[in-house]
This record gives sequence, structure tokens and C-alpha cells, in this order.
Amino acid sequence: MRLFIAVDVDSDEVKKMASDIQKYIKSTGVRATYPRLDDLHITLKFLGEVDKSFVNEIIQKLSAKKLKKMKVKIVDVDGFPNLSRPRVIFLSVEDMEGGLRKLHEYVESQLSSMFPRESKPFKPHITIARIKQFYRFDDRSISQIRSIIDNVEIDVTSFKLKESRLTYSGPIYRDVSVFELV
Repeated sequence: MRLFIAVDVDSDEVKKMASDIQKYIKSTGVRATYPRLDDLHITLKFLGEVDKSFVNEIIQKLSAKKLKKMKVKIVDVDGFPNLSRPRVIFLSVEDMEGGLRKLHEYVESQLSSMFPRESKPFKPHITIARIKQFYRFDDRSISQIRSIIDNVEIDVTSFKLKESRLTYSGPIYRDVSVFELV
């Protein structure tokens, strides 16, 4: 099973922003793939291929402690490595009270005996496009994309262990387990 741990983004406002940015990107003619709006999420940790026999142990480890609900805010749109020549375009997430970083660290520490810790710093984001060819956005395009962003707060009330099945039409996600925040 291909597994990851994430916070789902169910906000209609965020979905509208993502949709508007996706429409703009499509209008430029750049070749890209786009996650379904109902699949938007903030990845806390990608586990990769995991034998089914370990799933219960992962669930048990992630259920060890109740963590608090939190709010995060969408503050910008950016790209990896940058928005001028992106491979990935994403919504930047501000961790207003540090709760998301605490949640990320909790996941890392609980699973450290099973999966190596991430070597890169945690940068919470919501992927909205994956660019499939080299493309350069000019300053006008970047301004147009950024003009779509509105500072939207999101309530984070749970995180999930999710399965990702890769298909020709894109990944299909399934919730394996939900961990409610208090």
C-alpha cells in the first residue's frame, strides 16, 4: 500500500481559489496535472510503499495522544523551486499558532522507529498543480495568479492516514484511518 499522513482541506473558499488558479494555468497552455478539488490536503508525512501488516501498528502509534484542533491560513501561492519556473504550484499555509508543526513533529516522532525522519524542513502547503513541461511564468502571469489569493482560515479538526493508488488519470485517495483532534 502506498501511504501518507495528511490534513484534508474541505474549505469551499480554498477549493474556489485552487480552481481559479488551475483555470488560469490551463489558459496559458502549459501542460500540467491537477489534483481533484475534493482531494486537496496538507501532507504531514509521506510513508511510501508499506506492507499491509504494518498498518495497525501505524494506526496504534498515531492514536497514542490526543492533540488540539487548530487554525491555519492560506497566505500566498508559490512554486517548487519557484513560481517563475515551477515544477509544482501550491498554496502556502501559515501555521498561525504552531499547531501544524507540532502535529508534524508528533507524526515524525511516533513513526521514527518505522520510517526515517524527513531531511528537509517541514513546509506546509497544498499542491494545486504539477507542471509536466518546462514553463516560465512572466511577472504579469505571477501577479495574475497571486491576485486570486485571499487570506482564508482553515479549521484543522483531524488528520488522516491515507492510501494513494496511482492510476493513469491521477491518484485515487482512500482514508485508512482518521485521527480526531480535541
